[in-house]
Amino acid sequence: MKIGIVTFHFSDNFGAALQAYALRAFLLEEGHDARFVNYSPAHVEKGGRFRIGFSKKTWIANLKVAYLKFNAIRSERYGNTTQKEEFSTFRTKWLGLNGPRYDSLEDLRQISEHFDLLICGSDQIWSPSVQEGLDPAYFLDFGVEPVRRISFAASFGSATIDSLRESGATQLMAKLDSIAVREKNGVGLVTQLTGRVADWVCDPTCLLQSYDSLIGSVENEGENGHVFCYALRSDQGVREVAMSVANLLDTKLIAPANPFSRWSAIGETRYPGPAGWLSLISRSKFVVTNSFHGTMFSVLLRKPFIVVGLPGKKVGLNDRMISLLERLGLYDRFLPAGDPESAMHLLSKEIDWDAVGVKLADWRDSSIDYLRREINLSAKK
Repeated sequence: MKIGIVTFHFSDNFGAALQAYALRAFLLEEGHDARFVNYSPAHVEKGGRFRIGFSKKTWIANLKVAYLKFNAIRSERYGNTTQKEEFSTFRTKWLGLNGPRYDSLEDLRQISEHFDLLICGSDQIWSPSVQEGLDPAYFLDFGVEPVRRISFAASFGSATIDSLRESGATQLMAKLDSIAVREKNGVGLVTQLTGRVADWVCDPTCLLQSYDSLIGSVENEGENGHVFCYALRSDQGVREVAMSVANLLDTKLIAPANPFSRWSAIGETRYPGPAGWLSLISRSKFVVTNSFHGTMFSVLLRKPFIVVGLPGKKVGLNDRMISLLERLGLYDRFLPAGDPESAMHLLSKEIDWDAVGVKLADWRDSSIDYLRREINLSAKK
């Protein structure tokens, strides 16, 4: 079966790249012709267009556009060239990207004619941007009607959605044949907005039993036994905890460069691509993170870890990690604030990986059942 995937595959973000890889790799293992719809809209990471007007809403949207444009230019001119090349190579070699690139909904009008099934997800594709709101493309609102459309592990990014976006989300989700979300609160949001019951499925990265091929593709440059710190959106709290853990374990602290960060380095900086990032986790002694995929791969690679909650206005984003940890019986690994003293007792507290493995296997199996069921329904359509 020909399956098209719409997600954030284009981002120089480790989690976005690896979840995209995992979903396609699983579908290929199942014997399908799976490929990405190479949709890469400017508003996601490069800002998009400026608005005309003087309202507060317009000013806020234009500030976000300006900020993203500045970040994109900064990354292009001053970012690490080797890391950029690593991401580019990963997309070509491991994601199999080829063919034209699309940057607007109009470009996608005919694309669904080439597929028997379209899947949107995973990642925060349903999190409305300040400047564009909800993007209909990430709800598969394009192309001809006969093609079946489903979501898999789509995320709203937080436990709530702006009331101004509710009607739009309701209309867009109504056009999907089946809905599966990544967070527990997402199930509630779908019911609230549409009256439908969504499946709660695992992140695509859980679908694969092993990442040995990816990890093995990277040379080990003597990095072993370190504390790995992966921070997104803020270094507040996670920095202090990571430094304390590294000091107590008497080992070096390593953090990957993040092209979107606005803070100084945490420990020693490395410039990996997605495979190298995985390798650094796999060879670490301990992981400290505030990221969903930093958490996810700590679990998949069975590394002891601490998740530090995002602070202030970003606290709503913690729902993604909390949902995952609660599902796997690991909520005690979450620290709402970056308090190094509160983190210390977790260093000596062992994780029952066998119990976690049972819960993860059950979740993986039910998620695979969902995909197989939807694929079979598409074959009959």
